[in-house]
Amino acid sequence: MSEDKMDLDATLNSLRSIRRKLRKIDDETLDKMEPASQNEWANNLQTVSVAVTRLETAKLRTLSAKFRKRETELREAAGQLESDLSQLQDAVQIIWVGSEGLKVVAKIVKLLG
Repeated sequence: MSEDKMDLDATLNSLRSIRRKLRKIDDETLDKMEPASQNEWANNLQTVSVAVTRLETAKLRTLSAKFRKRETELREAAGQLESDLSQLQDAVQIIWVGSEGLKVVAKIVKLLG
């Protein structure tokens, strides 16, 4: 397995973990939140889902030179966000901490097209 493939797999694993954490927030908990937090949760879930889908697609084709230059940054951002979220239990904190990290992820993933 090439180093590029291992790095991409690590990034995907981190993003999938983030998506699972967001999906574990149940409807009852979401219903009790302020609308801003509910909206942020939905935006975060969509952002990470799109990132996972695009990276899974990228695994099936040759990665662009632009993306390869930023893949390390993406992997580090996804890993840091996964670590930050693993320490949190409060749903609102998960949403807002996730939001900041996913901004970096989304910016880099946009390079995939």
